Amino acid sequence: MVNDLVSVIIPIFNVENYLRKCLESVRNQSYQNLEIILVNDGSQDSSGAICDEYCKKDSRVKCIHKKNGGLSDARNAGIEVATGEYLCFIDSDDSIHKQYVEILLRSLKKYDADIAVCNFQRVQENEITFEQEIDLSEICVNALNQDESWFALYDDKLKFQYTTVWSKLYKRYIFTALHFPVGRLNEDSATAHQIIGLIGKSIYVDAVLYYYLIRTGSIMNSNIKTDDGVKAIEDRISYFMSQGKQRLLEKTYCYYATMIMGTYCSLSGDEYDELRNSLVARLGTAYKEHKYIYNKHRKLLIRLNFFLIMPNVYRFLVRFIKNNIKRIG
Repeated sequence: MVNDLVSVIIPIFNVENYLRKCLESVRNQSYQNLEIILVNDGSQDSSGAICDEYCKKDSRVKCIHKKNGGLSDARNAGIEVATGEYLCFIDSDDSIHKQYVEILLRSLKKYDADIAVCNFQRVQENEITFEQEIDLSEICVNALNQDESWFALYDDKLKFQYTTVWSKLYKRYIFTALHFPVGRLNEDSATAHQIIGLIGKSIYVDAVLYYYLIRTGSIMNSNIKTDDGVKAIEDRISYFMSQGKQRLLEKTYCYYATMIMGTYCSLSGDEYDELRNSLVARLGTAYKEHKYIYNKHRKLLIRLNFFLIMPNVYRFLVRFIKNNIKRIG
């Protein structure tokens, strides 16, 4: 019987309406040898009091109260005090299947992998999730080496699962060499390739074990507009260049173009003129220096040329199409 200590790190900021559901899903895991680390990142609601409440009722719970430093800083604070041989990160407005830790840990050990990745389900506020007991012998598990794990970042089926920090179980050693970048959004995209660079093998467990809440007020659904996502992919380009990974570089440059065009289209208002101009210039430079890559991808090349010539017209058409699709839907 597996009995290794697993540290569950939960960064918390102003989630009083969702926190108890998250914590109960962790406390009620079928695998009980857990160290549950709650990092209250300067919450201004009752989240801190809820953390203290759970510290009193469950000896496995540790509480850290700190001034607000952002999601990455909270994750790093949790890593600093974690003592488990394995780590996982749960966002405090999300929840997990009762067999989340058990299935990922058993699978990770069975395949001698460094990271176990699972599937997830998007849920709306007040949506009820119905859990069924999962038979591990019936789950499809795919083992990926390091290069295959990197390519999973661009796979239509796996890219979201492999990019996010949550929906995974990690061997502890990975985070002795890596911390999350403080003060930036899109920290998951900024670190996913680095994490994979530290491992030999990952596994993908094709079972829905993580419930990702779509809610108003979250960072993912906020009106905060930055180019942090673009910067994260620029970091990835530099990383793969330093590693001499040409095929991965080609994938990343294509993703970079899509990311820039998408970010540009999300920006409206005169206050973003400088950022929009910067995005067009950066993509123009990438196109000039790596035209041979984009010439291999005809559909992307057509969009890219249209965007570089008439970026505002491109943005108008993209928004027009999206709005009409919403009306039809």
